[in-house]
Amino acid sequence: MLTLKIGKMPGKIEEFVFGGPVKVSEALATAGISAEGCSVKFGGSTVGLDDTISTDGLLLVVPNIKGA
Repeated sequence: MLTLKIGKMPGKIEEFVFGGPVKVSEALATAGISAEGCSVKFGGSTVGLDDTISTDGLLLVVPNIKGA
């Protein structure tokens, strides 16, 4: 089993349990979160929507800062 805490900043973070490794895009869809115009981070590192997560952790969607 794989436990991910998933959220979009600012906002709440919820915990989801998956049967095994999951694609970032699938995890976000399960949480009902869109990554459009945002960066996705797992464990502090930027990840892509096609990347696979196989360890427990925190998956955050963070708005991109305009002008930076």
